[in-house]
Amino acid sequence: MRVWIARVPLFLLALACVLAAPWALSALPVEQKSFLLGSRPSWEGILTVGVVESFDQGNLTGWLSARAREFEGENQGVLVSVREMNVSTYRALRASCQLPDALVLGPGVEGAPEEALLPISGGSRGLRQEAVAAAERGGLQYGLPLALGAYGLLGNQALVDGLQIGPETSSEAMARVFEEQGRWIGCPAPSLARPDLALEALAPELKPFVRLAIRAKAWPEFALDQRTVFYVGTQREVLRMRQLQAAGRGFDTCLLTPGEKSYTDQVLYLCAVNPSFSGHGGDAASRLEVLGRFAALLLGEEAQGQLTDAGLFAAREGLRLYQEGNMAALEAGLEKPLDVPAAFG
Repeated sequence: MRVWIARVPLFLLALACVLAAPWALSALPVEQKSFLLGSRPSWEGILTVGVVESFDQGNLTGWLSARAREFEGENQGVLVSVREMNVSTYRALRASCQLPDALVLGPGVEGAPEEALLPISGGSRGLRQEAVAAAERGGLQYGLPLALGAYGLLGNQALVDGLQIGPETSSEAMARVFEEQGRWIGCPAPSLARPDLALEALAPELKPFVRLAIRAKAWPEFALDQRTVFYVGTQREVLRMRQLQAAGRGFDTCLLTPGEKSYTDQVLYLCAVNPSFSGHGGDAASRLEVLGRFAALLLGEEAQGQLTDAGLFAAREGLRLYQEGNMAALEAGLEKPLDVPAAFG
């Protein structure tokens, strides 16, 4: 009897140890707890990508998000988060060192890439080399082009036919017709895209005939009402015409690309953020390695082909958005040598 009574405290002590074990484990330091539960990587496995205000944020973000899900399916344990932001938000996050791991930037947004961005090597095979070179600074590559915007003179074919102007008409001949007929060109107000500079680069002889700033969404109505013959179209207008024609509400578009080469300042670049400007911490080397693999997927021929399906011009050579019809004249213009201003000021 005395032996049994003597064993009761030992039993109660053992029971208390069992009941307290979960609490005790949770109170252990992180290193010991990790050791008990098995090793875990230092990187959380989430790659953040910020799309800064661009010429077509919606279609581009949708394409990126679809490619992110595809990438996640091929890389278990990795999540890719894609978010949109305007230029003001980008600059605020940059100042507070809270940028995402990667950025999609247009020219002119980032003025000091050597501070906030990391150099990128390789990955440019098959891409438009003029666009690649525009993101070089000091012999280092700070961005890889994902998509191109384009400029061209959009016009209602029904109005243009009587002017005897076509895709092969020189800018000098067009200027003479405009002067004789008293015609003029609509132009959107400058924003991130600079159609005024584009027109000067494409056909300086035509610049004097720009007399009206028209909101981009209003241009098709202007063209139908015969209040303008041509409009300096940006990527937004190209997409707008594509949507109208697909809905059966467009018109036969005459699209001219005068000049010996095409001009674009609407290239979108994929950039890697310097860890000191990122608010996500973790293993920077692992993040960069994953970003490199994600970039390889985005720049591949299949993904770039899907980009054209989304209504954007791919950065890869040889992929066409418009295979036939007058709208294809703009894409043919992009096959000329590209005049691309420096991506980073």
